[in-house]
Amino acid sequence: FICSAQMRVARIHGMQRRLRETYGDAVRLGGETYRAFPTPEQLAARTEDELRDLSLGYRAPYVQRTAEMVASGEADPLEAADLPYEEARESLTRFVGVGDKVADCVLLFSLGFLEAVPLDTWIRTTVEEYYPDCDRGSYAATSRAIRE
Repeated sequence: FICSAQMRVARIHGMQRRLRETYGDAVRLGGETYRAFPTPEQLAARTEDELRDLSLGYRAPYVQRTAEMVASGEADPLEAADLPYEEARESLTRFVGVGDKVADCVLLFSLGFLEAVPLDTWIRTTVEEYYPDCDRGSYAATSRAIRE
C-alpha cells in the first residue's frame, strides 16, 4: 500500500512485479515457478537506490525503512488487528510513508476493518456529490462523518 500512493493500478502492479521478480524467493506450484513477494527481511536488506532502480521513486526510502521496522521487530503491523479502529489507524501511521489513507487501505483490505474509508480522489468526489454533509474538510473528520 505504500507503493500505491499517487499511482495508477498498472504502475502499482509493475512495481509489485519488479519487487517479486528481483527479490522474491522462487516458489514451485503446479509445475510452474513463481516469485513470492519479498519478506520484510529481504526488503530491509536493500538500499534506497536499489529500490529506486525498480521505479519506486520517492517511495523507496519508505518501503526500505518500514521493512526494516518490521524485520527488526521495532514495529508489527498485525498489532493493529487487535485494536479498536481509531487506535489501529494511529498504530499504522507510525510506519514511514503511511498516512491516514494508506493506513485505512491496510485496515480495510488486509485486516478486515470494514469501517475504514480510504479517502482517495474518487471517494472524495463521491462524498462531494452524494454525501456533501459528510465533507468536513479534514481527512479524519470526513472519515468519521462517513462512518457515523
